[in-house]
Amino acid sequence: MVSHIRIGNSYSPIIPEGFADVMVAFNEREYMRNMHYLKRGGIVLAGWDASREKSSDCMIYRCLPGPNMENLPQNMFFLGFLSSKMPYIKKGTFERSLVEKVPQKTIESNIKAFDAGYDCGAKK
Repeated sequence: MVSHIRIGNSYSPIIPEGFADVMVAFNEREYMRNMHYLKRGGIVLAGWDASREKSSDCMIYRCLPGPNMENLPQNMFFLGFLSSKMPYIKKGTFERSLVEKVPQKTIESNIKAFDAGYDCGAKK
């Protein structure tokens, strides 16, 4: 599955090849299939053991939830990690949006996963 998200002024919902600032890849196949979208110097949040990955074209962060996180939403963990790398968008902005958009019964687990991802990203 591929989703393009553009923040700011744009004329198209699709990111042109070589212009994506960030790629979230839950597995290595997704990364390999879509890496042509990433710009030189972009960020990859890798949901696999990417410690062996070396690239001069991008920064690859191994982004795996800890052992107590298996029942929490991985996408929120990734969003928290990513938000720690985006100083121009405050953490509270993400958290407010999360509370407004996710179902009420899942707010607690989503915030827990988001915070864990943020803390993990802030350490790297």
